Amino acid sequence: MKRRLVLRGGAALVALGLGGFGGWILSLPPAPAAGGAPAIDSREAEALVAVLKPPKRQRPVIAILGINDATETTDYLMPVGILRRGGRGI
Repeated sequence: MKRRLVLRGGAALVALGLGGFGGWILSLPPAPAAGGAPAIDSREAEALVAVLKPPKRQRPVIAILGINDATETTDYLMPVGILRRGGRGI
């Protein structure tokens, strides 16, 4: 008796899980229509490439970024010290 109850309960759980999964699959939005991006004018592409070229500098610009919540003073001091020692720092 107890074994049959456990088997029925397990089967019910599996059926509920499969039903929930099927409902979730059916609730997903349809795939977007496959459409290509519009063509870019050659003048616009050349202008974009010209803007993205790096400027001619003697020394490169180096930025050290950090998040206030998750950084310590050493997170800023170590890179600056390494860059100074290598001749690239401030």
